[in-house]
Amino acid sequence: MAEPILASVIEKFLEDYLAKMSEKLAKGEKLTQAEAALLMASVTQRDVSRLMKALDDTKADTNKRIDDVRTELLSKLEDTNKRIDDTNKRIDDIKQDIKDVKQDMSYIRHRLDELADGVLKALTGIGGKS
Repeated sequence: MAEPILASVIEKFLEDYLAKMSEKLAKGEKLTQAEAALLMASVTQRDVSRLMKALDDTKADTNKRIDDVRTELLSKLEDTNKRIDDTNKRIDDIKQDIKDVKQDMSYIRHRLDELADGVLKALTGIGGKS
C-alpha cells in the first residue's frame, strides 16, 4: 500500500522538478550535472509511467475480452445443456410412446387370436388354439 503512495510522491516531485528545469532551460541557463541527472530521471519516469498505463490499459482490455468470451461461452453452454435436457425428455416421451404401442399391439394380437379362435369354433365346431 505504501509503494503506490511513494511512487505517486516521487512522480509528483519529478514533474515539478521537470517544470523548473524546463523554465531554467527556456531562460538559457545551464544545468548542473545533478540537475541534468534528475531531469533525465524525470523524463524516464514519465515515459515509464506512460508505458505502464498503456500496459495496464491493454491488460484491462484483454481481461474484458476474456470475460466477454467467457460469458458468451457460458451462455452457449447453458443453451446447449437446455437443448440436451429437452432432447432427453423427448427421447423419454418417445420411449414411453413405443412402450404404449407395444402394449396396444400385444392386446390387439391377443384379441385377434381370441377372435380367430371364435371364428374357427363357429365354422368348425371345434376350438382353435387352446
